[in-house]
Amino acid sequence: MSANTSKQFIGFVIGKKTAGTGSPAIGTYVYIPITGSRPRDPENNTYAMGPNKTAFPSLKTYGKRTPSLEFSTLIKPSWASSVLFTSLIASFDANNDVDTWAWLLNDGTAAATWSNRVFDGCKGVGLKIAQSAQGGGIGLNFACVAQSAQGVTSFSTATYVTDAGNTYDVSNIDYGGNFTIGGLAGSGTTADLVRGYSASVLRGGSYDFFFNGTLYPAATSSGMMGGMFQLEQSPLYSVSPGTSAIIRIGASSGGVVTPAITATIKTSHDEDVLDLDAGFGDIFRGFTMIDTSAGGQNITFS
Repeated sequence: MSANTSKQFIGFVIGKKTAGTGSPAIGTYVYIPITGSRPRDPENNTYAMGPNKTAFPSLKTYGKRTPSLEFSTLIKPSWASSVLFTSLIASFDANNDVDTWAWLLNDGTAAATWSNRVFDGCKGVGLKIAQSAQGGGIGLNFACVAQSAQGVTSFSTATYVTDAGNTYDVSNIDYGGNFTIGGLAGSGTTADLVRGYSASVLRGGSYDFFFNGTLYPAATSSGMMGGMFQLEQSPLYSVSPGTSAIIRIGASSGGVVTPAITATIKTSHDEDVLDLDAGFGDIFRGFTMIDTSAGGQNITFS
């Protein structure tokens, strides 16, 4: 079965770690409600013209499939953690691969193509966190390449556990330190007067194609890390990132954030754009996420 689709149904994914580093443990489950999913399972077949007797292609030549899965959600304290984010995109096992997960997808449609479909051998290739100071939750987008979109990994349950908890919002974030009155930078802050941000972590991913008797890859592999960090600040800012930026997410009381997730980003400053013509008067900053040391880990979650 082959399908390429983008659905905006509210559904869920269930993740099960199947290989990789020691944390979280192999066999760990995560239940995530989603706001959109983009599963793919292309056949990659070809129709050779030369060997056919007529002008119309009739001879099908099978190719290895290249399945992948992408989903969007809002970050909730019920499932989000620094350990999970590290495992999904920033972990390195003995082969320098990211951790391997199996994902069960239910896109909200009963008994349809993507209802309780299992993707096996998944390795993360992209994780994006974004938010606006106007309000709303913290958006997360995750993408992975998969060994199979007709997976055989068993899940202890295919029924999603209802998650009625709140999402994190604009009161649950700071940039390294709690702000002082008026929004100016507090101690340890790496940015202030921020109107919006996005952190896009990229990880190379590839399919391992061998003559293994299946129409799916034998495995998936990981490559180097890259990414982009973007920030929109008021021209009245007092602190902006230099070689690093910090985003902290956690419970908030009286404007003070107690971080549950701290993302430390290694940055190289690329460009500032002062957007006066658009009537905002903000500074848009773009940073390349880069780590020149061995291993090349440009973001850490703690």
